[in-house]
Amino acid sequence: MSGNGSERPLRTALVTGSSQGIGRAIAAWLARKGRVVGINGRDTAAVQATVDAFTARGWRAFAAPGDVTRAADVQRMVDAAVAAGGSLDILVNNAGGVAGVQASAAFEEFEEEAWHAVLDRNLTSVFLCCRAAVPHMKARGWGRIINVASESARVPIVPRTAGYAYAAAKSGILGLSRVLATELGPFGITVNVVAPGFTRSGPRIEAFYNALPPEKQAARVAATAVKRWAELPEIASAVGYFASEEASYCIGAVLDVNGGSFMP
Repeated sequence: MSGNGSERPLRTALVTGSSQGIGRAIAAWLARKGRVVGINGRDTAAVQATVDAFTARGWRAFAAPGDVTRAADVQRMVDAAVAAGGSLDILVNNAGGVAGVQASAAFEEFEEEAWHAVLDRNLTSVFLCCRAAVPHMKARGWGRIINVASESARVPIVPRTAGYAYAAAKSGILGLSRVLATELGPFGITVNVVAPGFTRSGPRIEAFYNALPPEKQAARVAATAVKRWAELPEIASAVGYFASEEASYCIGAVLDVNGGSFMP
């Protein structure tokens, strides 16, 4: 219920890359707030397991598996959202990363194949998902698009794997989001960005951090003003605000959730 006693409309959300990590935390935040939430990932079993876990808690969720770099898969995901909730109101473009990409650490030897793979996963996917979702939002006269970037789009972080392409892709999200925000604002659709910093998002990032020499671990944490990692709810709640009814005057904003590692 809203503050004036009127009932809020039912909103349907699709969160890409939401069977684990940051995406799952975002999906859980939205589901707790009463949204009908689509769970996406390439692993169909992991997607269904997340849906089952959500529904067991009384949350409304549906499976929307697919590869966000493939237009046909993206269209099926959007169709699943419309079938489940009657509309697609909230799109969170969270899928990305560099897991599984093999690339040289030296820029002069950086492989073109790796470049395209990372840009497709982190930037082209945002284009494809927005393109498929926007017609439904325009028809409804309301929409929230939240694109998840990274502090890599804000500060030069020495790449570990495919970092050159990752920074370029996440920076591209900022530019794409500004243009979309300008174009879609008159239709009641807001486009904003959340740029997380170093986040305790799951076993993979924990393993990476633990494998660093102690001095590099200390330097990574020292780069923040709060001297610690971000926790998943801190990222999810930032996305949740942009997805809310109250965020109607936020257009083309970037919310840096990085503990002070970057201050514009």
